[in-house]
Amino acid sequence: MGNQCGATPSDPYHVNLCMLSYITKAARIFGINRTTVYRWLDKPNLETIRVVRKKRKIDIARLEQDVAKYPDKTLKQRAQEFGV
Repeated sequence: MGNQCGATPSDPYHVNLCMLSYITKAARIFGINRTTVYRWLDKPNLETIRVVRKKRKIDIARLEQDVAKYPDKTLKQRAQEFGV
């Protein structure tokens, strides 16, 4: 009889297949590589850290004015102009 990970208890690799399945699912959920999940599992004490991110919202009206006034500006130039 199979289980959630698709391996049968009589399979000698049952535990490894199940573990791989769970690690793969965790990696997908967090949008990271499986190697990162393994690194996390090797840590004796995982602590959360707060990552400070830049404000990404910009003034759309200001962007529209900039595009109308400078249509040949590159995306890189606009990013620098708007601080993103």
